[in-house]
Amino acid sequence: MPSAVETNENAAFAELIDACVAAIVRDEDWQRFSCFLEETLRAGRLPQFPAEPAAARMLACALGRAVWNATPLPGSGFRPRPIPAPGRNDPCLVGPGCKHKHCCCGAPAFPRVSSDEIWVSLCKALPAAALRAAASAGKVPAVALGAAARRMVAGGDPEAAKRLLEPLFGGDLESLDERHEEALDALCDAWCTKAARSRGRCADRDDAYGCTAERQARGRRGGQRLGDPARADAARRRANSASVRLGLREWT
Repeated sequence: MPSAVETNENAAFAELIDACVAAIVRDEDWQRFSCFLEETLRAGRLPQFPAEPAAARMLACALGRAVWNATPLPGSGFRPRPIPAPGRNDPCLVGPGCKHKHCCCGAPAFPRVSSDEIWVSLCKALPAAALRAAASAGKVPAVALGAAARRMVAGGDPEAAKRLLEPLFGGDLESLDERHEEALDALCDAWCTKAARSRGRCADRDDAYGCTAERQARGRRGGQRLGDPARADAARRRANSASVRLGLREWT
């Protein structure tokens, strides 16, 4: 179990990544973003790293490039615009008028940041309309859609969560796997919240689960199921009626 210090450090780092992605998509400009990150690090946002100017600059170069290169930019059709690693004699990415070897060449190497992690942060930064457009275009990973939908439900808008997620389970189910489980659970939560508001009970949670889980289970290669196998029988009973409620085709 991580210590309280480790938990706080991890939370601070996650918040910094959220702030980085928001700054990137705000301007889509590397120089502005790197300046923002260096100033943020100098302000001591990451207590596990020194805020001394030279160290903050090196960290901004290494961490900033890792996050920038993994961030899908709305202005580029949600594709990254990666910045190549500078050579020793190239201009430094963050140091004004310096060669890389005289500025940030000693910066620590950061591992590649995963697309799913960045998309979770990106979904927080995008306006609702832009997020729906990206989701409709198939750009957003299912795990990020699930996290975004959970925030919508927690924020009191289960209808927005339903609109975001239902298309994910309304088409070809062959490509669905365990990565879609969080999105399925978030959709069930949206139905449960909506039902609780309208009728004071949560029957639609099982209906939503039954529809999507059963459809997915029948479509999966090898007969593997998505979600909790204990609900399989209930899923079979509710699949057809729930399909109508979710706007999906009925099983024949």
